[in-house]
Amino acid sequence: CSWFALRAHIPALLVLEQPQRGREWRVRLAAVCSRTRKSTAKAETRVGRTLVKHKQMQQMFADPEIDVVLLVLPIPMMAQAVEAALRAGKHVISEKPAAASLEAALAILALQRSLPQPAPVWAVVENWSHKPSE
Repeated sequence: CSWFALRAHIPALLVLEQPQRGREWRVRLAAVCSRTRKSTAKAETRVGRTLVKHKQMQQMFADPEIDVVLLVLPIPMMAQAVEAALRAGKHVISEKPAAASLEAALAILALQRSLPQPAPVWAVVENWSHKPSE
């Protein structure tokens, strides 16, 4: 429920909730995780409906209603959160950089490859990846 999540990620997810021609899948923002009630209240205001609220990531990762988690965290916390989510069987979208070091990122990849197949997907989001090249 960070500043950037409220201004960039949540609005993008709300667009993906809308049905679109030629797209069979739908996204539904179902839950948020934050340490404070204030930030979860801001997220609910932004979304315009009540969301499931988790105070700890492990609670959200254990929620059987959650298929995919979008992690918007400080870089030092990212690798550990990605690993925990993958171990819980959740697909993960994380911001860049993927981890605080190359070694940490490679460890996540090794973990993902070691999980039973089909393993959850881990995607690192970079907003330039969808910009047309010239």
